[in-house]
Amino acid sequence: MSDTARARLVSKPLPLELVSEIVAFLDDRDGLCDLFCCKPLPPSLFACSLVCRAWNAICQTRIFCRVVICDFDRHFSRLSFLHFTAPHLFKSIRFFHFGWNVDVDDGVSALPLWVSDCFKRFENLRVLSLWGGSTDMLKALDLNLTPLVAAARLRKLCIQTWCFEDDASDLLDILLSTNPLLEDLVLDNIFAASDVVDEDDDPDAPSVVRFEALRSLELQNVDHSLVRFGAFIECPNLKSLVAEWPKGWGLPPWCSTNFSDLYILVDTDCDLPNFGKAIRPSAFTIDIIGLGSILELATWIKDCINRLPFPDLVRQLTISADIYEANEQDFKTFYCEIAILVCFLQQIRDLGGLEGMSISIKVPFGCVGDILTDMQVQARELAKLEEALGPLLKSGGLDLDAGVSWTDGLPEPVTFRTRVQRVAK
Repeated sequence: MSDTARARLVSKPLPLELVSEIVAFLDDRDGLCDLFCCKPLPPSLFACSLVCRAWNAICQTRIFCRVVICDFDRHFSRLSFLHFTAPHLFKSIRFFHFGWNVDVDDGVSALPLWVSDCFKRFENLRVLSLWGGSTDMLKALDLNLTPLVAAARLRKLCIQTWCFEDDASDLLDILLSTNPLLEDLVLDNIFAASDVVDEDDDPDAPSVVRFEALRSLELQNVDHSLVRFGAFIECPNLKSLVAEWPKGWGLPPWCSTNFSDLYILVDTDCDLPNFGKAIRPSAFTIDIIGLGSILELATWIKDCINRLPFPDLVRQLTISADIYEANEQDFKTFYCEIAILVCFLQQIRDLGGLEGMSISIKVPFGCVGDILTDMQVQARELAKLEEALGPLLKSGGLDLDAGVSWTDGLPEPVTFRTRVQRVAK
């Protein structure tokens, strides 16, 4: 090969499709829509953005896909920079978290008019997270959220740590302005302005909002009467419901009962859920935390599953248990109590509908011996686990994934896991 031909070969630019694949490979961040669990940007992305204009344009969609403003006072300059200096970056933003750290009692002043104009520029926004607000704050700042929630491509809306009026009319105003193609709605840590929720009262919402496209709804730590409204959010095509039980409330009367996936976050001190008589989930997840005894958790899980109106329709059962405090006696009876839980789960298995089960238990104590390096200790603990799981392991008609994680005094949890694949009949 001549020097001229070799030079042409070396200087030929890479196809942009291949560059996009390279950049996507370098960007190993998971959970871009998760405010607290997203990894930092890989430094290699910044290096790639300096190669040439073509590479820079591709890298921009990754580098600026996620913008987080947690403290409005300190990060106000970020919005100003985007609006006045780099408006071309708006098209790259897919996830926008907007939080406040202002107190209306401190005499805050209205925001400049350009902020509302800035909100209109999020043309490719997919996920919007609003944190730490109230209607009084919005009024004091003279802030209109409609351009954000109405973004043409918005598919997920998260409202977190927010104070709404007792009748939720202000929340309703936000939802009525939201893109009707919304697919995922999260209401997390929602409370009422009066700080008093009359659980004996049957409130009525001032109106209703309908989301035909809504597939996923999360209600976490909602200490507001909206969970007891007769009608509020109509979501006829709901597929997944995530609910956290901080107190004694059941599924909202306005919530669709057609969902197939139910995920509940609970602890052993909270009341048992009231599932009503209509839900028919095929996938059921219990994420539970508690003190000490597996037996206490097993009892709560048993009573909870028994409250399902149609437990025989559950196809996939997932149990994630986290014991955050235990004593020596709890350690001595640990595997015996797992066996008690397994006996109940076998009863659910015998109903005939269950096809898969996943069990994950995290415990704050260690076993006897060096679990990190001693293979005999590891084999012993795995044998104990498999003995406790005996009935489920021998059933033959179940996909089983079970594990126990030891955490006491270890830099990282050590997990023993056993898996059995369902044998088709």
